[in-house]
Amino acid sequence: MNLLGTIHSPADLKALPPADLAQVCAEIRHAICEQVSKSGGHLAPNLGVVELTVAMHYVFDFSYDRLLFDVGHQCYTHKLLTGRQHLLPRLRQRGGMSGFPEPRESDFDLFTVGHAGTAIPTAVGMARGDSLNGEGWTVDKPNGRRTVSLIGDASIVNGVAMEGLNNAGTLKRQFLVVLNDNGMSIAKPQGAGLCILRSLAPLAYLWRVQETRERNGATYARRRKSQRSLSPNGRIIQGFHR
Repeated sequence: MNLLGTIHSPADLKALPPADLAQVCAEIRHAICEQVSKSGGHLAPNLGVVELTVAMHYVFDFSYDRLLFDVGHQCYTHKLLTGRQHLLPRLRQRGGMSGFPEPRESDFDLFTVGHAGTAIPTAVGMARGDSLNGEGWTVDKPNGRRTVSLIGDASIVNGVAMEGLNNAGTLKRQFLVVLNDNGMSIAKPQGAGLCILRSLAPLAYLWRVQETRERNGATYARRRKSQRSLSPNGRIIQGFHR
């Protein structure tokens, strides 16, 4: 049975049991590969975020919560899950699916965006606006709007992205940044930002090893402290957790 064809909105995705999500991801990959082979488009960036996008739509409600992409061309899976499968055969053509987020297609796309560094600062502005309107998520308002930015390892080093992270630390509310570090942008990444991300990769492995042994909250707090102290760039990363 084809599952993707039964998904007309994220609500249909949420109705599926978790065991079916792997099949949904496989069907999305097939659909993207088939269409890009005919019309062109961004293939690798979209294949790399299929599971991630499905998981986010399964957990959050982006008809109410906020989702922003950076770079925007990672949005094909998002569009297939939000009622736009009929537009895919005319990908990047008049009357078809735009290759980037496009609010004229769907309310699930919050603003028109391509390249790059814009998701975090824009999300900060939206999160602050939601809070001022009394709609933002806080501990005391668990039904408030949540905000999510999906950003790539090349986009994160943009000046406006760093400024956005700096401002995000003042929000005092939920704010999630998902870093998709795949080690490749248009070309192989270069510079100090890459070194910071590479230095954190072994620590993620240690985190997973410890997580299989210890589950209580006190140990989790100690583990986070240890992870920061082990990193040669821990002071920088720690500042964004506050």
